[in-house]
Amino acid sequence: MAWIDHRRRSERLASQAEACLREGREEEARSHYARSAKAEERALGELDLSKAKTYGITAVSAASLYFKAGKLAEAERVAIASMALDWLPGFARHQLRHLVQVARAEDVRKGAASASCLEKFWLRWMAATWLRGAHLLTLWKR
Repeated sequence: MAWIDHRRRSERLASQAEACLREGREEEARSHYARSAKAEERALGELDLSKAKTYGITAVSAASLYFKAGKLAEAERVAIASMALDWLPGFARHQLRHLVQVARAEDVRKGAASASCLEKFWLRWMAATWLRGAHLLTLWKR
């Protein structure tokens, strides 16, 4: 299958996910988002590496779709693997870095839902400290 075929499939699945969300079928929407993200990842594998901008857009899309599916580890995996590429455009690197930060904060938040009161305080403090540090690191690198 060619890159464009995977992209079209991904777009179709993402549209179905949006329709499911509008109808309140969240679990089905997450399933469509996950399948859409996998199609985006397949598209990345088919893409000509000389098309850096297209690769960046597709990588951001794949990671974002995994995030919408609630698959935080997969979102982070795609983002980090893509950011490791020297030729990845700056806009994509910035968006993927932000997505990793949000995914990690969401992971901490989910962990806090089942924690005791003291654990919740500690997890919130750690998340806030980590996000502030990540933001400062981003500003420092500019």
